[in-house]
Amino acid sequence: MEVETVLNYLRILDNPMQEIPLTAVMRSPIGGFTDRELAVIRSIDQDVPYYEALKKASEEGIPKSAEGAAELNEKIRNFTGVYRKLRNSVMYTPVHELIVNLLRETGYGAYAAAMPAGAQREANLKMLAEKAVEFGKTSYHGLFQFVRYIEKLKKYEVDYGEANPESGGGDSVRIMTIHKSKGLEFPVVLLGGLGSKFNTNDSRSEVVLHVTAGIGIDAIDPEARTKTSSAIRRAVAGTISDDALGEEMRVLYVAMTRAKEKLIMIGSLDLDDPVRAAIGNAGRSEEPLSYEVRSSASCYLDWIIPALPDETMIHVTVADPSGIGGGEISRTESERARLRRLMRAADTVRGGAAADPDVRAFLQARRDFCYPYGETVELPAKLSVSELKTRRTGEEQEEAGEELYPEETMVPLIPGFMQEKESEEERSAAFSGGGGAVRGTAYHRVFRALDLNRAGTAEEVRLQIASMVSRGLLAPEEAEAVRAEDIAVFAASGLAERMRRADARGELRREQPFVADIPAREIDPSYYSDEPILIQGVIDAYFKEDGKYVIVDYKTDRVGRGGAGVLKKRYRTQLLYYRKAVEQILRVPVGEMILYSTGLGREVPVR
Repeated sequence: MEVETVLNYLRILDNPMQEIPLTAVMRSPIGGFTDRELAVIRSIDQDVPYYEALKKASEEGIPKSAEGAAELNEKIRNFTGVYRKLRNSVMYTPVHELIVNLLRETGYGAYAAAMPAGAQREANLKMLAEKAVEFGKTSYHGLFQFVRYIEKLKKYEVDYGEANPESGGGDSVRIMTIHKSKGLEFPVVLLGGLGSKFNTNDSRSEVVLHVTAGIGIDAIDPEARTKTSSAIRRAVAGTISDDALGEEMRVLYVAMTRAKEKLIMIGSLDLDDPVRAAIGNAGRSEEPLSYEVRSSASCYLDWIIPALPDETMIHVTVADPSGIGGGEISRTESERARLRRLMRAADTVRGGAAADPDVRAFLQARRDFCYPYGETVELPAKLSVSELKTRRTGEEQEEAGEELYPEETMVPLIPGFMQEKESEEERSAAFSGGGGAVRGTAYHRVFRALDLNRAGTAEEVRLQIASMVSRGLLAPEEAEAVRAEDIAVFAASGLAERMRRADARGELRREQPFVADIPAREIDPSYYSDEPILIQGVIDAYFKEDGKYVIVDYKTDRVGRGGAGVLKKRYRTQLLYYRKAVEQILRVPVGEMILYSTGLGREVPVR
């Protein structure tokens, strides 16, 4: 609860027009407003967003005739005063410092620590600040990106669990459930009870229920006075069983990833036929277990034993659960197996005779069904402009610069302990090496924030770059990868002068993301479909001139003789898609497409 409250405050610091986070913060101990007081504020003006009503109440005050007006006005002044102070600092304050300032200015840090389980709540808020510090070490910056990062974690159900307020040090042993260990790490983990049977009561009852598969009940023959498990009931029970096994597999993955140094797994089973068969399948850790093996498991050992790297069972240390096969039962394979079960069930009802031909015909049709739009299944739902350029030219993009509009996973969601740590020395060496990725990223960030009116000389450019570093817009290592002379040459070009005039008119746009839909056949003639594919990218800059748009794309490729022709050939496709996106979205024709090459020190028009 305390973490969600702080996240709501961060959301309204980024955008106060979000009414649910705003009222949640006001209703929380941070604001201390009651439901009645929130209603009074809304009644100030019911036709504007809630934040506008709050601002009006802050400026004009609640009428004195209202009950408790003096106390409510004091609450509003305190809340809006602290909010304005924090919001004014957003632009120049790192997110982790902003969280610390928020807890101090609102007093919520001390409040949470004084609540029941205060040590745990305080540790949770500290962990949120630590996650913000880790976020700040990535290539993403700013409150907006951090809020989006948290939303992605929620969307993909990445849960770091609660923080551990205890030191965990010393010679001690902690006993806990697998669920309780989520998010924690220990040097040595003993995982016991692996031979205990899974709970299958949900799939064994007379009436089985599933949210998507429906209801399954036994088939009753009133004349013969018999009761038999129906095909539908077996199918629903199989779906429930698959879902339960998938959850058990995820729980096992959590348990097996808690150990830092050694994992000891303990379990015992009778050596009956299934176990002996599992031992016989040992040594298959290089390939995933089949669906049949995974779906027939009755305990964790039924998965672990076949995945062992050797046949010994005396002392086994497992560091990686890859042999389990991904932690989730394949839905496609599961569907086929479920249809096989249904067919067998239809044949075995009433002593082996297929008593209901309609059921069998239905199942046969399901099994033999062929999707009529199979060619569209292979179509990508979304492509970046760089991927399209590679498809058209067959040439990988040389300028390994910044990925300006990343895919759905905006930051790595892999836990820190599973990633290889890169030392500061390695990072500095990579930057000092001046590789394409570093140079491309650094130059684009400078162009994005460059004040064209104060870049006449290399010295003025250096001062701007130093300011970008101090404001957190540019890393020091990135600043070293940029030649101020290159930027100054650009600022003195005719293109920069045209951009300055457009900026003065308010018609210059930089770093503009876009998403456009283009028929698949137009992207690749091998696609025999007109289904739209989303094309995404970011245009470095464009401006309006004489009623038409001019598109500008910066390139830092190292090119030699005939470099202009090389650049035109390499990036023409990319610029054509930029033009199509601008004309499709803005309904204004594009008059010019220009590449600006820092390597050549001049602009390269593309027709």
